[in-house]
Amino acid sequence: MTNSINVTYKIPHMETIKTTAELFHLSEHFVRCAVKGEHGHLFSVMAGTKYLVNCERFAAYLNCELPEQAQPTDKPAGGIRPIPVKL
Repeated sequence: MTNSINVTYKIPHMETIKTTAELFHLSEHFVRCAVKGEHGHLFSVMAGTKYLVNCERFAAYLNCELPEQAQPTDKPAGGIRPIPVKL
């Protein structure tokens, strides 16, 4: 008896920063800052030397619909982190 599991994935609509800016009628600077910002990992990936933006997830980000956005991060302010001290 063979158990087979059929899994289907929806292929995301990925675009470059420039094309995403044109699609959403936003400035390239705004999209670039969003991609490189704190929540950029939720809707973008780096492919080689370019960032690709998942347009569906970017739209959800702009509408504040991504659940990961609401969770506070454990990062200290300003990127300062404690150094473990060995005495």
